[in-house]
Amino acid sequence: MINQPQCFGKPVLIKYETGHKKRSATFRCDCGNTFIARVENVCSGNTKSCGCLKTKHGMTDTLTYRSWDSMISRCCRSSKSNYSAYGGRGIRVCDEWRIFTNFLRDMGVRPGKEYQLDRINNDGNYEPSNCRWVKCAENIRKKQSTKLSEDEVREIRSLLCGGTRNCDLSRRFGVSQATICDIKNGRAWVGV
Repeated sequence: MINQPQCFGKPVLIKYETGHKKRSATFRCDCGNTFIARVENVCSGNTKSCGCLKTKHGMTDTLTYRSWDSMISRCCRSSKSNYSAYGGRGIRVCDEWRIFTNFLRDMGVRPGKEYQLDRINNDGNYEPSNCRWVKCAENIRKKQSTKLSEDEVREIRSLLCGGTRNCDLSRRFGVSQATICDIKNGRAWVGV
């Protein structure tokens, strides 16, 4: 077997296939089956299994699955924009939850669009004892942006207009660059 870094929920590369125009390989799925797929599709996350994810639980197009997939992405896919605020700072997904059906068993179905997956301890990992479904408004209260006063938000907006870089503002006000981007793009502190 070829040594390859394993990301949560990704098939493991067993061997490269020969004679194919497109680079293909044999992979082992989390469920144990082997299958052949294009390497770029597996690496990009377009191919996540042998097909069992769709057939075993039938929830690929649901809010619950999208919440699970988003959790996996932000914790283990360094190419994702929000990785630095999660996986990049050490937030992990417990081993059991690397498989969607285990996550579904522990968390149940997402109650509705107005709910989000929340970590009770914001510095803790994604695991059954630290997660719950909460309404978006409740989850927003925990965000770093709520640590800012209205005057600080106004100052940040003014400095952004003046060309101050996000990373400089992040350091100055003690919040993440994602929070600065949310303020800049009108996703946080809209009424201020």
